[in-house]
Parts: sequence; structure tokens; C-alpha cells
Amino acid sequence: MSLQDPPKTKPSFLTIDRTHPDFQKYLLGELPNAQVALPIQSLHINSREEKITFQILNRDEVKKPSLLKVLARLMRLDLVGLTLLPVVTVFFEKSGILIEHASFALLSLLFLHGAIYCRNDFVDHLSGIDRLNEKGGSRVIQNGWIRAVTVRRLSRALLVLAVIFSLPVLVNSLNLVWLSALGGGIGIIGYSALRRGRELESGSRRTSANWIAGDLSLFFALGPLLTFGANIVAHDPLPFGRCALLGSGFGILAVSYVEIRHLISVVVDDVAGLRTLAVEFGFDRSKRFVACLFVLAGLCFTLFLVAMHWPWWVLAAALMLILNLGLAIRIWRTSSPLASSLPNILKETLIVHLICGIIVIGFAIL
Repeated sequence: MSLQDPPKTKPSFLTIDRTHPDFQKYLLGELPNAQVALPIQSLHINSREEKITFQILNRDEVKKPSLLKVLARLMRLDLVGLTLLPVVTVFFEKSGILIEHASFALLSLLFLHGAIYCRNDFVDHLSGIDRLNEKGGSRVIQNGWIRAVTVRRLSRALLVLAVIFSLPVLVNSLNLVWLSALGGGIGIIGYSALRRGRELESGSRRTSANWIAGDLSLFFALGPLLTFGANIVAHDPLPFGRCALLGSGFGILAVSYVEIRHLISVVVDDVAGLRTLAVEFGFDRSKRFVACLFVLAGLCFTLFLVAMHWPWWVLAAALMLILNLGLAIRIWRTSSPLASSLPNILKETLIVHLICGIIVIGFAIL
């Protein structure tokens, strides 16, 4: 070592179990003297025998990206299209929509999107899911970029901002208030069902029912409820049936994306006690279910386009069907959760979701 090289500090490790008085503090990142505790190993999670090994570092030893990149990753802005695109497509169906109302609605959804993903990161860190799965969540907590307690506070702050920006839109429509209450209720029921599903034994009918309820809540939250809400804000440019078809297409693709993630992490989820549909039904049956979802999404978009300009809607519908059928065939042929094709299909699901939205917007502009 040259004279100019700084002396290297010896790594410090600490293993504590759930009975340790500071167990929760280490998980939350509430350490003194600007220290950071990185969870290196977690054993027997969510049990009385749970043990975690932390690597203790000084905060200035943690290498991290810029704050903006960290926040973008934490809020999962790469997935923001799942939340905003269904709304934007409906807004383009209405010429002369009030820019103020549209802007407030989109900002509210953006902050709500960030709040949900921050909350999800915090909960999955404490429950051990993201500590076991090296590819789970945003990894900002596990990498020591932001403390878990800070992520929880940020989630609450973003939720407050979402409510504030929604008020100018909600005060103009009682129907939108009721729809928002319905969406919130479905979200709570779905989240509660998923949490209960984690606590049940594998193979239980109640376990499968809870995860089905969770997927249904996701379908409505990122599909029909978004398009119905946007339709109200835009003063009903779409009839009920077509609005439902459009939302269903987006909602089904969102569920497909989540279930592919579960297929990829099925082994880790099983170890963590996370009773996903992939864990309960097995890889082969789950992949066939996702393949059917892609076909169903393509049919929803096709039926939505039927009332569009002839013959262009036929070409657009054919493109949508080909894209969704292509994903369905590829995932049907996937042989293992370790297959290299699954991460690619995951990314392509987002691309197909975006392309379908662009096609709908294109017809609205014509």
C-alpha cells in the first residue's frame, strides 16, 4: 500500500435475533453516529428464531447514485406507465379537456404511484421478502442508500401530496369521489388479502383465494378504475362498454407483469413463505395462466378498436393481437423459472403495454 492510499477499515459484522432489544432499530436503520447497517443474511424470517447478519458501515463508505436517481428507482418511475398510461389514453379521447384538471389528476396519480411503491419497499424489507430476494424491490434500503424509516416517511409524504393534488378534481365531481372511495376500498381489500395469504399454509384454499383477490384488486386498480375515473374527469368521451374494454386490456397486462415477476422469483418466494399463485399452482400451471392473460388482453384491445376508423382498426388490432400472442407463446414455451427468456418477457410486457396505449392515442388524434 502506498503512502497516498487511505488505510482500509476492517469490515464489521453483527448478527442479532428477533429477541435483541435493538432488532427493530437495525431493520429500520435507526443507528447512531451516521452508521449504516446492510442486511447480508437473513435466516428463519418471520419466525421467533429469525436472525439477521448486518454489515456495519459508516455512511460515507456507502457508494450511491445521485439523489434523483435513487428517488426515481425508489418510486419505480420505470413502471409509471402502468399507472398513468390508461388515464392519458382516455384524456386524448376528449378534445378540449381542461388542462388544469388533467394535470392535477396525473400529478395525484404520480405521487400515489410513488407512495405505494415506497410503502411496498418498506413492508417487504421488514417482512424479509426483499432481504431474501436479491432482485426484489428497488434495493435502495438493502444497498444502504436510504434508511427504511426514511422510506416510510417518504411514502406518507407522497400520499399526502397525492391527496392534495386530487382535491381540485374531486370537488368538481361527486361520482369521482365515490369511484375513488371504491378504488381505495378495493386496494385495501386486495392488500389485506395478500397479507393474509402470506400467513396461511401452502396448499390452503384460502391461500389461493387470497392471491386471486389480490390479482383482481390489481386488475381493477390499474385498469377499469383508472379509465372510468379518467372518463369522468374528461366528461365521458367514451361509452361505458368501450371504457371497460380499454381498462380491462391495461389491467390484464398489469396483472401479467406482476405474475411474471412471481414466476421469476418462485423459488425465493417459496422460501420466504410468500404464497403467490406461482408458488401455490406450480410453475407450469402459472405460466399457462399468464399466457391466457396475454390472449385475453389482446382480445380486449381488439374489441375496443372495433368502433374506430375502417380499415385502420383492423391493422391496429392485428398488431396488438400479434404482440400479445407472441408473448403468450413465448411464456407458454418457457421451461423453468431460471430461463433467461423470462426477464426479457417481463420487459417486453411493459413495451407491449406502451405500444397498445400509443395505438389508442393515435386513433384518438386521427
